[in-house]
Amino acid sequence: MIDGLTLRPVQGQNVMLNFARYEPGAEAPRHAHVEEQLFVALEGEFEVDLDGEVRTLGPGGIALIPSWLPHRVTAGAAPGFQLDIFSPPRQGLLDLLAARDREP
Repeated sequence: MIDGLTLRPVQGQNVMLNFARYEPGAEAPRHAHVEEQLFVALEGEFEVDLDGEVRTLGPGGIALIPSWLPHRVTAGAAPGFQLDIFSPPRQGLLDLLAARDREP
């Protein structure tokens, strides 16, 4: 879906976890969604832009991303690994993954 970014979602009925692996410098471009999101840095360093408020997060760093807040994430110079928690499950992500799986 995005070069340098690998996603592995796990969905429950009311919550979704998404494990994301970033290659150095990979970016999740600016976007917004209805679902509330917790971003948890596990390995590496990330620049997280929350509608103009830029934070650098390392292992254990957390950002709460409210519903509809525009945000962007860029990995640092080393590979990064992070966990997203979405409530409710992020339907747009599920739709993109399903479309990708249907491609020949």
